[in-house]
Amino acid sequence: MRWYANIASVGGLLPIVTCGCALDGPRYSTEHLEIQTAFVEPLCGGDLQRMELFVENVQEMLGLTLADRIDVFLWDDFSDLPNCPRGATGCYKRGRHSVYTEFSSLNHELIHAMTAELGRPDHFFNEGIASALSGNALIFKAVEPTASLGKSALDVDRGAAAHFTRWLLDTFGTSRWRMLQASRGREDDFAKIYGVTLADAQAEYFQTAPWVYPPLFQWEAPPLLPASLGWRGEVIFDCASEDTLGQPLGIGVGRTLRVTEAGDYDFWTSADLVTVVRQFDNGVLSMAEAEAGADWDFPVPNQLRPFGRGVAVPGGAIVTLSLEEDQYQLIITDIDRDAERAGVVVFPHLGPVDVIPESP
Repeated sequence: MRWYANIASVGGLLPIVTCGCALDGPRYSTEHLEIQTAFVEPLCGGDLQRMELFVENVQEMLGLTLADRIDVFLWDDFSDLPNCPRGATGCYKRGRHSVYTEFSSLNHELIHAMTAELGRPDHFFNEGIASALSGNALIFKAVEPTASLGKSALDVDRGAAAHFTRWLLDTFGTSRWRMLQASRGREDDFAKIYGVTLADAQAEYFQTAPWVYPPLFQWEAPPLLPASLGWRGEVIFDCASEDTLGQPLGIGVGRTLRVTEAGDYDFWTSADLVTVVRQFDNGVLSMAEAEAGADWDFPVPNQLRPFGRGVAVPGGAIVTLSLEEDQYQLIITDIDRDAERAGVVVFPHLGPVDVIPESP
């Protein structure tokens, strides 16, 4: 894995002007990406590693090989994205082999760039593959694929398209999907490639599809080490490290927490905050199990949902979270980027406490 960074301000040296873009932040080169940024805060080793691992994961999964690096123009918001439809958080320009995006849509647009060489099918399938592999959990939506063909990219229900596309990949494999991607992606193309009509496939999908698919790609940080009571550790905010993220909201260090027994756990950090996200590593509920699970009383304020953006625990506070047996990602964050290190502690809830229990 290789990447190279020019941390000097591009604007302070020689403005890069591409398609009307003059990005004055740092720029980076990885094995598969040329990245220009529109903000002064540097990306860190973990950001670049995560991007590269994502590209490699999608290539391996879909049997793709990138002939050229993808040009990525990266913003910290989408208010001034050039070359994209108004209100879009990202877009891919095929003629320039370039992605214009803010962080939340980066993976989605990279998939468009990686699959562009195969063809340009109906938007339902084109947006479906980009959303299916982008790194989010996929929730079943009762939207009929047969009613979704022919819609514009902005009008396609991407959640439904992603879930159905994931089911196609899991049920029929990637070879037929590649043929579909290379076709017009219409109903007659689907029937020729899959050997069943889209209506028949849809009926089977409604009967057999899981209620939720876990993400196909997850960046796994080093583990938070166990202590005699729970877990604890100290992190160092080193932007060059592959466990460190440098996205615009401060600098963060990643740790992986494996919970083997469901229950209430207390979180504390000396940093500005720690974000806790469930990675849904333990199995998938079927639709029948989900419908029977009336005790899933969402939202519960202190319970992490099995899909979503997680919970932010403010620094200095002891916050109780209800955790299932599963894997969780922790991002310990220094917002002002002025701290050298911070501590983080997770321990079973012992009732109201004012101080962090010492670890013998």
